[in-house]
Amino acid sequence: MLATRAPAIASRQRALQLQPNDAGSWLQLATLQEASGDLAGSAASLTEAERLEPELGSVCIVRAMQALHARRYNEALHWAQEARRRDPTRFTSDSLVVEGRVREAIGRADE
Repeated sequence: MLATRAPAIASRQRALQLQPNDAGSWLQLATLQEASGDLAGSAASLTEAERLEPELGSVCIVRAMQALHARRYNEALHWAQEARRRDPTRFTSDSLVVEGRVREAIGRADE
C-alpha cells in the first residue's frame, strides 16, 4: 500500500515545501499517510494543519475516522462532536455521518 501512495505523498510534501502554511495540504498529506499506514506521520500532519487553522473542522473529521478505525469509539464521538462545534456550517452533516458509523460499530461490538 505504501508504494502505491508514495508518489502522491512525495508530491504533497513538495507542495508543502513551497507553501508550508497551507493547512489543506497538511490535511491531505495526513490522509495519504494514514492510508499508507504511517499513523505517526498522519498525526503529525494533522497537528500541523490544526496549528495553522485551529478551527478547521475537517481535521476533527479525519481524527474521528482514525479513532473509529482503531475502535476508539468514545474518542471518535468526541472528534465528530468537536467538528460540529468548530464549524457547524460546513461539518454538521459530516460529523453526524461519522457519529452514525460509530454508533453502528458500537452496536456490532455489543453483539
